[in-house]
Amino acid sequence: PQPANDVGVVSIDEPVTSIYLGTNEVVKVTVENFGNTSQTNIPVSFQVDTNNVVTETITASIPANSTYVHSFTTTANFAQVGNTYQVQAYTSHSGDVNSLNDKVTTNVTNVVPNYCISKANYTSYHDIENVTFGGINNTSLSPFDKMYTDFTGTNPAMIAPGNPQNISITINSSSTYAYGGYCEVYIDYNRDGVYTQPNEIAYASAFTGASSTTPVTISGVVNVPSSALTGQTQMRVVMVRSGTATSVTPCGTYSYGETEDYTVMIAPKIHNDTKEDAEFKN
Repeated sequence: PQPANDVGVVSIDEPVTSIYLGTNEVVKVTVENFGNTSQTNIPVSFQVDTNNVVTETITASIPANSTYVHSFTTTANFAQVGNTYQVQAYTSHSGDVNSLNDKVTTNVTNVVPNYCISKANYTSYHDIENVTFGGINNTSLSPFDKMYTDFTGTNPAMIAPGNPQNISITINSSSTYAYGGYCEVYIDYNRDGVYTQPNEIAYASAFTGASSTTPVTISGVVNVPSSALTGQTQMRVVMVRSGTATSVTPCGTYSYGETEDYTVMIAPKIHNDTKEDAEFKN
């Protein structure tokens, strides 16, 4: 028969292996009530490597055969780049009849960022003059002779799932000859150090008639997917003169245009007041 008192941690949901892990990462776990009666006041703990054990109490009532997502208020340090941390989480509920399903263990690696190269081969013609997105309003001045520019050291764009963000990109040129092309914006939503098509194409648009006398601005909306991982990541803007939707990619070289890289901070999904840091699942 199904026991009355049997709860345990079934998964460690956050953090996961990714780039730019920090000193104050939120640890999120899923706790399951395997029993046939509701359970409350459940002690739940986590430990990173041999560091101090952090214990909190789930005061909510978890119905029978349901799960509950708990975010610890005490954060953890995963900041050493390249290091792999062992994380264990478990419950220690009084009267639990089965200790074998109380604990889970996982490894979390702070991955060294190693994004692919993207740049133009020649300095002539078109460049990105302005990128406006998520609080970024970055303007590059003439001469427009750049092939790649690293703007990851500037203030990051701030975005969040469920919060659409306007984006605009202005294309200018060192030449009076008007040309069209194509621009794509990539955001590393899963923070794995790779721009993956098509899931991480945040915005894409053709442009026409851009020259030094008639700069062209394209604009749209970026919808951040609900699966995007919270924390710091990167965004890449690739603008290619005479490019197309099929020819423009996040990696590699092209004749004329520019690639720019930016830092992005992905905020957590917003919960309502009654489920601020927890979720029930049946």
